[in-house]
Amino acid sequence: MKHIFFILLLAGGCLQAQVALNYNKRFVECEDKWVAFQLHEDSTSAYGFIYIDEDAGLTFNLEGKYKLTPEGKRRKTTIQL
Repeated sequence: MKHIFFILLLAGGCLQAQVALNYNKRFVECEDKWVAFQLHEDSTSAYGFIYIDEDAGLTFNLEGKYKLTPEGKRRKTTIQL
């Protein structure tokens, strides 16, 4: 039991979140995945889900926008339609 706990503790310590966003994929490579787009003029970024619609083809479903705080954390902003 001690060995399993130690292995899980060691594996948990090695996990890290992605710090920076990489914008190096094409739309067709992001099918059935969550994506984030680069900054706009108002310093917000959009995020959403890309999927294939039977009628429209490759489709982006906008879920929201976020803005980076000075501390580097993401803050969700409202969507204005």
